[in-house]
Amino acid sequence: MPIIIKSFSILFCCLISNIALIVTVNASNNQGASEKDEYLNITSFGTLCYWNIEDSLLGYEIKDNLFYSTEKKQDNIGIRWWKTRDIQRFEITFDKKISEETTANRHIEYWQDTWPDQPPHMSSFDDLEDDLWRGKWIVANTCRQIKGNKVIYTFNPLGEKEISSAKNFPGEVTYRRTLKMRIKIPSKDMPDVRKIDAFSMAILQKEKIRIEFLIESDNKKEKKNGKIWLGNGIPNRWLEPGEKVELKNLCTRYGKFSYNLKHSDELNTIHAEIWMPEECPRTIMFIHDPFQKPIREVSVNGQNWTAWNEMEKSVVLPKGENHIQLIINY
Repeated sequence: MPIIIKSFSILFCCLISNIALIVTVNASNNQGASEKDEYLNITSFGTLCYWNIEDSLLGYEIKDNLFYSTEKKQDNIGIRWWKTRDIQRFEITFDKKISEETTANRHIEYWQDTWPDQPPHMSSFDDLEDDLWRGKWIVANTCRQIKGNKVIYTFNPLGEKEISSAKNFPGEVTYRRTLKMRIKIPSKDMPDVRKIDAFSMAILQKEKIRIEFLIESDNKKEKKNGKIWLGNGIPNRWLEPGEKVELKNLCTRYGKFSYNLKHSDELNTIHAEIWMPEECPRTIMFIHDPFQKPIREVSVNGQNWTAWNEMEKSVVLPKGENHIQLIINY
């Protein structure tokens, strides 16, 4: 089983073994969604904020560990995004167990201006977009569920009492499209908030992909006429200072291949170490360097090496060697 070690990044190219991947699928107002579906948490795509009494438009970023404290005299906490989001639910986790009475007079608010827009019609402007500066706070019609120290808010179907333009939708809408969402906490005895999470309408769906760090030629009639490409799918940023790419025991019909690539301690230098079968076809190592400079010189096992191509950013490795030290200077 090949082992690939890299700080979490994935490049689509085609691998010899399958890798699990989570992708998102638009749920489109929960149609076809089930209770078991896992929605995408988009909290990290935004900025945690609170808004003061004067209702500052962008809010004040929260940087400390405690999200809410009576010492700040704030009456809300929420999230700001730079792009509109369709929110499926809003969750608040507190430091201690919450009672129904404690949450009775809490409510969720979101920022709204043009949404929902008028239905498509002739002689009209393009679809309007809400922004962070123009609009107003709307109290959302929600239902809440308490689970220990967590309160989960979901949205009831949008109605004209909440937004008069709700009639523009042909059916029920159980999400809220917004750039800002917050929970109002009017009481000073509210326990400190430990965590808040916002989930979009995108459903996480597990898939499998193939990623490639080595290519074998398709010449199956004669092994000697085949070729191996190493490192062809590695992006430049993976070889920036402090980064390293390592592949171990990748099986081919010629035998096992392993290699590691790293940004050397020397200036403008990439170091590669390769292990490969002694009897293998033409093997090419591709180096997509982060320097944006031409190759100056290449050495193989301490000796000057001239079999390299600047345009292709590639080095032809010597045959008959099962352990190669490759240094490329730029």
